[in-house]
This record gives sequence, C-alpha cells and structure tokens, in this order.
Amino acid sequence: MGFKGIFYNKTGGLQFVLFCMITFISVLVFTLISYALLPFLFDVGFSDLGFFLSDYNNSKSVNALKFLQLFTSVGLFIVPPLLFTYLTLFQLQLKQNLNRQAVLLAIAIMLIVTPFVAYLMQWNQALILPEFLEGVQMWMEASEQKAMQITEAFLAMSSMEDLFINLFLIALIPAIGEELLFRGVLQQLFAKWTGKIHFAVFVSAFLFSAIHMQFFGFLPRFVLGLILGYMFYWSGSLWLPILAHFTNNALAIIFTYHFVADKVQIGFLNEDIEVNISQALISFLAVALLMFLLYKNTSIKKG
Repeated sequence: MGFKGIFYNKTGGLQFVLFCMITFISVLVFTLISYALLPFLFDVGFSDLGFFLSDYNNSKSVNALKFLQLFTSVGLFIVPPLLFTYLTLFQLQLKQNLNRQAVLLAIAIMLIVTPFVAYLMQWNQALILPEFLEGVQMWMEASEQKAMQITEAFLAMSSMEDLFINLFLIALIPAIGEELLFRGVLQQLFAKWTGKIHFAVFVSAFLFSAIHMQFFGFLPRFVLGLILGYMFYWSGSLWLPILAHFTNNALAIIFTYHFVADKVQIGFLNEDIEVNISQALISFLAVALLMFLLYKNTSIKKG
C-alpha cells in the first residue's frame, strides 16, 4: 500500500496541521542541505559563512545568497504543496483553463495597481510605533534595512544574463511557489476548515504579507494578497494569480535593469518620487472597476 491519498478523508483542521508539519520538515531539510553545499560550491569555509554572506558588494557572495534563496524557496513554497497534494489528493486547481479576457484583465490590474500600492508603501514606511515599543521599532527598521540591502544587491544587473536570472529567481519561482502555498493550499484549506471563503482570502493574504518579514511593506503586500486571493476564488484557476504575481514581480525587475531604466522613467516605480493621494485614488478606482469586470468575466461567483 502506497502513501498516495492516505490523508484524503481527514478534516480541514487536521490537514492544516499536516501541512504545517510537512512545511516545517521541508524547510529544515532544504535549509540544512543548502548551507552544507555552500562551502563546496563557493569555496568558503564553514566558519567564514557569516561574514561571506553579509558582504553584499561581493558578486560571489550575492550569487551564494541567490543560491540560498532558490534552494530555500523550493523547500518552503514548492515541495510542501506538492507533497501535501500527493498525501491528501488535494486539488491545487492547476487544470482549469483561462480565457483571454481574464488574462488581460489580470495583467492590467497589476499594471494599474502600482501607484496605489506605492502610496500604501509610503504610508506604511512612515509608521511610528508608540514610545514604549521603541525597541521593536528599531528592530523593524534594522530588519528592513538589511532586506533593502539584499534586494539592491540582487537587482544590480550588468547584463541580459543577470536580468533573466533575476526574472527566474525573483519573479517566476516566487510567483509559482507562493501561489501554490498561499492560494493553492492555505486559502482553500481555510475555506474548507471554516466554510468562510472571504475569511480564508484575508487570512492567506495576511500570512502572505507576514512571511516576507518586511514590516514597513506589510500593508501594500497584504492588499496585493487580497487581489491575488480573489483572482483565484473567482476564476477557480491558480494560473491566474500566478500570472498576476509574475507580472508584478517582473515589472519591478525590468524597470530596475539599467538599459530600461535609462530610457523609461515611470515616477511611481521610483521610490524617491512620492505618489500623491489623487494618483493613488485614481489607481484604486481603476483597479476596483477592473476587479469587478474580472468577477463578471469568470465563471465562479462570490458566495
């Protein structure tokens, strides 16, 4: 007797616990393996790994960080959903076809939502915690600074090869993996467990934003999670949020690439240029209209 489908008849709550256990074990295994491989792949001693990985000006160190991200992303986002699906016969909704109108609407939404998301980012970054949480504020700012340094190191692209590597590593893998985890598994599990689809969309969006551990970008990422969640709910196909997620990530990478950035200047993609409330409101209203059109276009209606 094989293991395929052995947890098929379990409740949503038990399947959620099972998924958490699978995810924890997978992350642990893939993290240990990736760190064990680093000294051999990048010719660095175990004792020097800490210093080596914190040298963001060293291209060899940045490549090592990219390797770690790829390996750990597979262990966190891709392996657990696929293994969970095997053990429970869970449907990730990857077989449904998409019509052209839904695809175009999803891409348009991710393009037009950018000013609104940028405005939310500005508001979120200006957040100041109460004085008694000053220590937490300082820790959050330090974490954010480190994340920004890593992001800038990853996005330092000098060739087309660097661009395509980043599109694969930062756009495609997260789009597939994060949607498998948060929409494909968690959103559906929470809906099955509670019977409340809107609650499931909100909780999965919250977890989607929280796992990035970038506190001053929590709100915009949460809003993007809501958009992706409803795209999945209305369309019944995981490919739609995967496409939208990839579009969002790829835009940021492409417009950071010097060949494009030198020729195309888009204000709201530049963090140094503030987005005003009028631009944000127009973006929000346009996205609301497009989301309504997407809802009307797709076959699954809200309950």
